[in-house]
Formats: sequence, C-alpha cells, structure tokens
Amino acid sequence: MGKRRKTMKNVFLSCIIYVLTISITESAVRSVLKVNTIAGSLNGGTKITIDGTGLATNQYDGGNSVFLTSETEVVECKVQKDGTTEVQILCVTEPAKEGYYFVKVNVDGEDIPPEFLCGGNPKHSSCRFRVSI
Repeated sequence: MGKRRKTMKNVFLSCIIYVLTISITESAVRSVLKVNTIAGSLNGGTKITIDGTGLATNQYDGGNSVFLTSETEVVECKVQKDGTTEVQILCVTEPAKEGYYFVKVNVDGEDIPPEFLCGGNPKHSSCRFRVSI
C-alpha cells in the first residue's frame, strides 16, 4: 500500500508540474490580437488600445513600444504606462499623414513577429488604423 501511495503522489506531482509548464509557456507567447481604435486625426492625440498576449507590464525596464507603419511612413504611438497590462497596450498617436497604418509592437526590445500579429496576417483590418481629416 505504501508503494502505491508513493506512485500516486509522484503521478499527481508530475501532472501539476506539467500543467504549470503549459500555463507558463502559453502566457509567454507574445502576440497582437487586434487594434480596438480604428481611426484618428492627422494631428495625433488619438488613444489606441491594442489587445494581445505576453505584453510587458514593466514599462521602466524594457517595456512595450508601438509604431504605426504605412507604405511611406513610420510613426510612433507613445505607450501610456498606466494603461498597459499583460494583455493590452494603451498608446497615443503622433501627428501623421492621411492613410492606413498597421501596428508594429516591440516587447522588451524584441519585435513581435508577423506570424503573431492578428492571426498571422499583420495587414488584416483588425491590425489597421486609419488617419484622416
């Protein structure tokens, strides 16, 4: 009976370790799911929220940076430290030329790869922001 109890305990502990490993691995995947704000002004000042996973919560040591990119321009969207969590970034746009822009997100010094932007389609409408009059 003692040997069986020890085996059951080992199986139980192995299961817990496996579940914790899966949870840690899944939470570490960095991705952008969608851009919630779809349009803003040429003058900038538009607050954009970006939903994702594995985003940096410590904005003082690495952190997140967001850029809006078009065919001809790259514009920074200044990340707001108090509006950012592991699953959402809040940033404010800078002035930009009229047109469509797509998000580029950097977490702790590393760009989120295109395959992890909006379901692997970084130019999908869910990753797009329009600047207009």
